[in-house]
Amino acid sequence: MQELPEDLLFDTILYIDVLEHIEAHAAELDAARQHVAVGGYIVVLSPAFQFFYTPFDEAIGHYLRYRRQDLKALTPKNCRVANAFYL
Repeated sequence: MQELPEDLLFDTILYIDVLEHIEAHAAELDAARQHVAVGGYIVVLSPAFQFFYTPFDEAIGHYLRYRRQDLKALTPKNCRVANAFYL
């Protein structure tokens, strides 16, 4: 996790095929929340369904795959899920 200046805020933070590579994913999202402006978004796109986890996932550094409810459970304090769906 890279440290950012405390006052640096973004309208949107994107995690596109990234979160599954971070073992401390809840801490990562909580840290990201600190840098989202009021009314901003954290967008997460990641592989779905742990039952699809294969040796390939492990080889490329995935810790796990997610279900909607898994990602919803990682919602940082003072945030809400605007939408959650499978592609």
